[in-house]
Amino acid sequence: DERCGCGEAFSSCGFWRSVGKRGFGGWEHIDVDAMLDADRRFARQRRVPRLLLSSLHLIEGADLLAYRQRLADLYAAVQEVSGCSVIVDSTKDPAYSLLLRDAPGLEVRLIHLVRDSRGVAYSWSKTRVDRPEYAGHPVLRNTYMGTRRTWQAALHWDLKNLLFQCLVHPARRHVVRYESLLAEPTRQLARILRVANEGTEKEGEVTQPCHEFEYLPFHTLGGNRVRFQRGPIILQPDDEWRVKMRRSERLTVEALTLPLLAAYGYIRSPRQRHSS
Repeated sequence: DERCGCGEAFSSCGFWRSVGKRGFGGWEHIDVDAMLDADRRFARQRRVPRLLLSSLHLIEGADLLAYRQRLADLYAAVQEVSGCSVIVDSTKDPAYSLLLRDAPGLEVRLIHLVRDSRGVAYSWSKTRVDRPEYAGHPVLRNTYMGTRRTWQAALHWDLKNLLFQCLVHPARRHVVRYESLLAEPTRQLARILRVANEGTEKEGEVTQPCHEFEYLPFHTLGGNRVRFQRGPIILQPDDEWRVKMRRSERLTVEALTLPLLAAYGYIRSPRQRHSS
């Protein structure tokens, strides 16, 4: 019962109550334990091979089909209640993207948002980072974000990005660098909107041609803590790692993620530096 991005608890949020009623006749008709079990069985990295075989129709399972149908019902209800043609899901798991890709009635496009692995590893090392979605929760309040060791964060970054690179067809995947998005938000958002509206008559339009925007309440569950802020927000890069990250940790991350760092343009070869 964490807080929705609108500030209300999930059980009190009018939007999500309407979604539950529209999709399932009410959330009380969902077997929560069964759904959590399905999530553990299918939405994990180790389940990627089975999901790929399922996509090729080499294996099928009634439980997997039922889980995909539940997800399809959920997104259909979100679309109907919101009245929106495009739904943004900020989940960052390759396995989940495969689940959605083959869910009936959904057309999935992936915005592959990449950040410098060194910045990611430094963020994962921070301790006692509050989780505002649990503020006021009778059990989970004062819960902090999890942490990862430097080498763990680096390998995790490698795995997720490699899976997205290999599992999603380039026509359905648009790569955006976090640093580019913060440097030129208007241009990058225009590209993202074109990807989202591909195949429709409506072209993507950017309504915020600057680095500052007004953050309004949205019905988001999970995601960045910024979803609870209100009022003007200035887009600026979080590059604290450049001055605060220990050299040993930085070298560890670079060694473990070097190929992808180079592929995404974060580290250039001597020949590239010379030609520029």
